Amino acid sequence: LRDNGYDVRIKGMAWMQGEDDLSFASQYGDALKTLISDVRADLYAITGDESVKEMPFVIGKIATSFSTHNNPKVPEFNRVQQSVADSTVNCETIETADLIIVGADGTILGSDAYHFNYNDSRTLGNRFAQKLMEMNGMTAR
Repeated sequence: LRDNGYDVRIKGMAWMQGEDDLSFASQYGDALKTLISDVRADLYAITGDESVKEMPFVIGKIATSFSTHNNPKVPEFNRVQQSVADSTVNCETIETADLIIVGADGTILGSDAYHFNYNDSRTLGNRFAQKLMEMNGMTAR
């Protein structure tokens, strides 16, 4: 990007964990902390920009209706995600519990039981953007 004349400034990272790790909540916290630390360190090494050492990092919680309505593995996993955010500098979470993948009656509201539908994906993206803007002291236009 710099070679093409752009002044690159990394303002944060949005992270949406896939569902494969739901069974590994006890190990996930340390892995997520390492990911955040490594990404920040790598970006600093690449850019030399001191601000990326503590850049905003936003974690999207796993939807409670992933695979099945009220998935029993999700609450513990989301507690781990929240704990990481609470103990990491400039790190926050966004909620997804209202973004329904599998309804209470078992109806799948998107293309499958594992992914957000189109509208909920847009909502998720907007939430990430809003949170990153807030963390950077910006307001939406």
